[in-house]
Amino acid sequence: MKSDISENAAGIAAIYSVAEDGTKSGVLVSEIARVEGLVSTNSSLIAAINDENTGILATAKKYTDDAIAGLPAATAEALGLVKYDDVTVKMNENKQLYVAKVSTDILEQGENTLVLNGGSAVL
Repeated sequence: MKSDISENAAGIAAIYSVAEDGTKSGVLVSEIARVEGLVSTNSSLIAAINDENTGILATAKKYTDDAIAGLPAATAEALGLVKYDDVTVKMNENKQLYVAKVSTDILEQGENTLVLNGGSAVL
């Protein structure tokens, strides 16, 4: 068991270790240095790719924004949905619409109009 721990510690130290003076060493440190070297060597290429990506993203965003702007709004009228005012027409707990209030001031049937005017009648 102790030899396994020693082997694991040695393996970890080979990947990354920090000496008492703060010096870092190991495979990870050398890989980081290699990547940093690649970045600095190819900085103009990386900048060009970033510029191209920025242009591509801007074009894609404009295309998407234009496409979305061309879509009709999802309104009740556009979708042909029923609207209700929750005064004269209400919805019950089963999501069914029902007539809650009817005004009889003017009733029309066909071409004839019936006007009910009680005047000052009191019940």
